[in-house]
Amino acid sequence: MRADSEHKMPQPFAEAFLHSKMRNVLLKLHFLLARKSYLFARNEIKFIETGVHTFMITALYASLMAVIMIWLAFEVIKQRRKHQVSFSDGGVEALQIARSAQSNAMDYIPITLILMALVEYNGAPLILIHVLGLLFVAGRIMHAKAILKQGFKGRVLGMQLTLLVMVVLIVSNVVYLPFDALW
Repeated sequence: MRADSEHKMPQPFAEAFLHSKMRNVLLKLHFLLARKSYLFARNEIKFIETGVHTFMITALYASLMAVIMIWLAFEVIKQRRKHQVSFSDGGVEALQIARSAQSNAMDYIPITLILMALVEYNGAPLILIHVLGLLFVAGRIMHAKAILKQGFKGRVLGMQLTLLVMVVLIVSNVVYLPFDALW
């Protein structure tokens, strides 16, 4: 027996292996094409083309927003300890301000992240989602810092960025909504 033939697969095994691989690819393709849900198939194709799972971008910005929320929670805790207030705000202005910053973040962050996840799922361009995510992070940081420092200019700009991002996400969700899959 020759040395190079020792490393070759037996012909029937190689054909069976190739056949099973082709069968798997064809089954996956059939699954994607025959799937009733256009959204699911579109996102599966997106994954095959890019190697990126849906909601990966939103997960990044949700994580950054969680850091902001934790920072604001620590600001409230710091004021509670400093002024020894266990419940509510105890009439302490610094604690009222910290709670206001935290409360405002809790009002806007969840719905904006939901809108971001939906626009990502609907297939909006990745660069659009990143730009909106960065603007949202910047707006939330500016707004929170301005509230904590009692600055008006940063609050206004922070809210303008937040609301701009929300409006663009709302419009983008309508634009990228696959209407043919709704009915």
